[in-house]
Amino acid sequence: MNQPDRRPLLPWVRRLLAPILGVAAAVFLVSFGGCLTPDNPWKDQPGPPRLLTSFAPLYCFVKNVAGDRAGVLCLLSNRGPHDYDYTQGDVIPLAKANIFFSNGLGLDEFSAKLVNNSGNRKLKLVELAEEGVEEVDKSRIRYLGHAVKHGDHVHEAGPDPHVWLGIPEAVLMVKCVCKNLKEVDPDGADGYEKRAGDYIKKLENLEKYGREQFKSKTDRTLISFHDSLFYFARGFGLEIVDSIESRAGVEADTHRIEELAKLCHDKNVRVITSEPQYPSNTAAQALLDTIRSRGWPEPKVVEVDPLGRRSPKT
Repeated sequence: MNQPDRRPLLPWVRRLLAPILGVAAAVFLVSFGGCLTPDNPWKDQPGPPRLLTSFAPLYCFVKNVAGDRAGVLCLLSNRGPHDYDYTQGDVIPLAKANIFFSNGLGLDEFSAKLVNNSGNRKLKLVELAEEGVEEVDKSRIRYLGHAVKHGDHVHEAGPDPHVWLGIPEAVLMVKCVCKNLKEVDPDGADGYEKRAGDYIKKLENLEKYGREQFKSKTDRTLISFHDSLFYFARGFGLEIVDSIESRAGVEADTHRIEELAKLCHDKNVRVITSEPQYPSNTAAQALLDTIRSRGWPEPKVVEVDPLGRRSPKT
């Protein structure tokens, strides 16, 4: 299982029966063994404790706190939770894991299903955005109590789950990781505390650096690819005037592109973000082309990866 980067950040069902049968088969293989038992994904990892994370940024947090004392794997090392597709192999690492770290707030709801089908009664599910942020300081969570409509474009109601993109929120999540690791492995508490403290300093230095870079900028408006950058923007004093997609993977139509082009002109938007998870989506370029065809000032299209999947490691 390939692992994602450790740097500080900046329709799972296709058929009704296939996932159910797939999970049953995986649990049978893990539980009863025999010549058909799959390879142990933890065999080259330290630990216990053994820690599984749902997607890449959470792996980054957990690995930096765990260090070499605990085994850490990532379920979605090459894709994000928005386009997750359940496979029978995904349950295998959970059979011998101690903690499954997910985000929560409705982003990776599949985590509870995986835990329930793991056959591991001792496995603990920790939803970092909920336990680490919402339960500690609910005021930090952005809530849309009702759907917000911009023209024909609707932002759905509910909490915004993309908390890992805000550095103050990321710090709270790292502290939550540390707390849970100390509970499952008290003998390693001092090491977890030290590594968490060191990593939090890196995050805070990154925040300081970012604020310095933005300090002299007068044009602070942007259009995001999908509605994921609120926490990031809040931390650096930026303004997101709208997003191209109401939900990740739901492409904007021609009418929506026209609407956004006018908004860019009216609000003096200087940046449009794209995301590498959706390379076939041409909406950002279509928006830029529409603005250009009107003779209006052109924003810059900047790729922003909410999953932080880059190399090399640090």
